[in-house]
Amino acid sequence: MRIATAFGTNLAGQVLRLAIAVLTVPLFAAYFGAARFGTYYFLLALMPYFQVHALAVSRQVTALSARAEAGEGRLQQMRAELGSSVAIGTIISVVLTTAFFVGYPWMMQGVESAEALAAEIARARPWAAAIVVLDVVIVLQTAQMEGRKAFAPSNIAQITGQAATLLLPLTAFIYDGSFDRMIAGVALARLVQVLVGLRWAPLLPILALVRSGLRMPRSLGIDFGMLTVSAICNAVSRTLDRIVIGTSASAAALYFYSAPMGGTARLSMLGRSMGATMAPFFATGEADQRRVQAAKASNAVLALLFPVCAFGIVSAPLLMTVWVDAEFAERGTTFFRLGLIGVMGSSVAQVPAVLMQSTGRSKFVTVQQLIELPPFAFALLWASTHNLVAVAWVVALRMVVSGLVQMTVAGVPRRAIAAAIACIAAAVALSLAAPSLDHLPPLSALAAGGGAALGASLIVHLLSPDTMRFACELIVARLHRRQKTALPYPERNNGP
Repeated sequence: MRIATAFGTNLAGQVLRLAIAVLTVPLFAAYFGAARFGTYYFLLALMPYFQVHALAVSRQVTALSARAEAGEGRLQQMRAELGSSVAIGTIISVVLTTAFFVGYPWMMQGVESAEALAAEIARARPWAAAIVVLDVVIVLQTAQMEGRKAFAPSNIAQITGQAATLLLPLTAFIYDGSFDRMIAGVALARLVQVLVGLRWAPLLPILALVRSGLRMPRSLGIDFGMLTVSAICNAVSRTLDRIVIGTSASAAALYFYSAPMGGTARLSMLGRSMGATMAPFFATGEADQRRVQAAKASNAVLALLFPVCAFGIVSAPLLMTVWVDAEFAERGTTFFRLGLIGVMGSSVAQVPAVLMQSTGRSKFVTVQQLIELPPFAFALLWASTHNLVAVAWVVALRMVVSGLVQMTVAGVPRRAIAAAIACIAAAVALSLAAPSLDHLPPLSALAAGGGAALGASLIVHLLSPDTMRFACELIVARLHRRQKTALPYPERNNGP
């Protein structure tokens, strides 16, 4: 399978998931209200802390599955290592899910809307715990399919799960407008996704626990620990702002903040698609090819993303009004623009991060996260004493700085890093100037957004012609049957 083909498959799936996510916000807001929807965002912000082991297990499952698919190493040894990873992950899941269930009442009383929705929140407890477990299973299924380069089945399972998340909470036999029924519908949707995924990624038998004896090679154990610490840092970085807002402001304010920021975060699908596509290549490819392809892939993400973000920054009020309503646009436009800046920084770092994690260098990512986390937390707490816009600025700048540092640590060429800095700086300048265009008529706003997107494409082409060419080849490779730049995945080794 060619990298361009795999990337196209992943991207198509991510676009469909983005469309479903866009529909979810106005429908959930209309059916459940801002307070319940904000409480849902608060609950989602708590869950990653009880799934911190999933990143380590999934990365190892992807790498070991890719090696087994390529015929590298001893199959029996890899099965034992895979069994050990899943067995240890299962034990950790039991412990963390129990902790979540026990601590649920204490954690949820922090959100501002808890008093008004106390009874509904209490009834949602078992369903919320079920989501914690099912999310981990989904992560492992996805990792197994991507390691075997089964990207189309992976996307089918994820799209089915996300569509069920949208539809089930609103169906007549579940919906009554309460928070607990909303969470019950989401939990059932997760179960649907797991059942669909069993077709291509059957869960490893429980006997793996006995066969492996919980033995894990030292190098694999160190990598497991580093990835787990990295997941903890990721959880804090991605959710601390929502937890702070939910406890210091209100659930409704959290909705007007999280929906725009979360919507823009969906655009990181470009980075995630490219990272998922490159992970099997990094796990099995030649060392001298990895750095070159990582640089091209990371900058191709920027070339595709910058025009989209430029259009969104300029046309934000119109897009937000069409998305939900005028009140949503008035209160969320600034957050939407800052989220677009942040997602540019985080997206270009996806491929370098996967490169390091897939080749046993996860400690570099973890050390970086440990260094940047304390100043970020301090800045976020300081910003929360001022207003939500200050919080959004801190989050966006943290994503940008972290992404650029990760590119540097991964060894991406300086020219590519400089191009990323220039594009992000242009997006910041555009965001600062965009409010002067907020009162344009709809057609004029669309025209201005289109001009900004065209200018962004021109900037990328001038800074790095090879990057734009690589990005375009990824898009049209399947149509023209030409893949001069994109490397094929390493062929399966059928030798002894």
